[in-house]
Amino acid sequence: TRVLVRESGMPLEDFLARMNRKAVELGLARTRFVECTGLDERNVSTAADIARLLHAAAENPTIHDITTQRGYDFLSFSASNRVRTHHISTTNRLLYGRYEIKGGKTGFISESGYCLATWIRTDQRDMIAVVLGAPTNATRFADVVRLVQHTNSMSAAPRGL
Repeated sequence: TRVLVRESGMPLEDFLARMNRKAVELGLARTRFVECTGLDERNVSTAADIARLLHAAAENPTIHDITTQRGYDFLSFSASNRVRTHHISTTNRLLYGRYEIKGGKTGFISESGYCLATWIRTDQRDMIAVVLGAPTNATRFADVVRLVQHTNSMSAAPRGL
């Protein structure tokens, strides 16, 4: 995100103001940004706001493509024209599972724990799951799988009168 700020040509304060205006436009009533990376505990939001933000972001084809890739390869060049290959792997373990992922974002800072927002398509439906404050990296993914399984079993259950 720091590169996005720099490449936008806007001062950081203006970029943050636009982030906060966009949050208001999206109806994110309880979301406030104080810096652009998401690594400051003073940035605040709710699970419902994060779900709305993910839905809006993942509908953008570029963001959808980026957040659904298992990895990305690129080259860099040193001052002496040496070429170096780099590979970045996703931290979203759900991209290796049985569900179709339409977008997602992992996160971690000490104050918030392990977090995950993900848009999943299952046989029954699309669902956005948000896990905040998981105690471990693995737990956030297991929690989402349990939410999906529970939701799918509820929709398959017979309805009483």
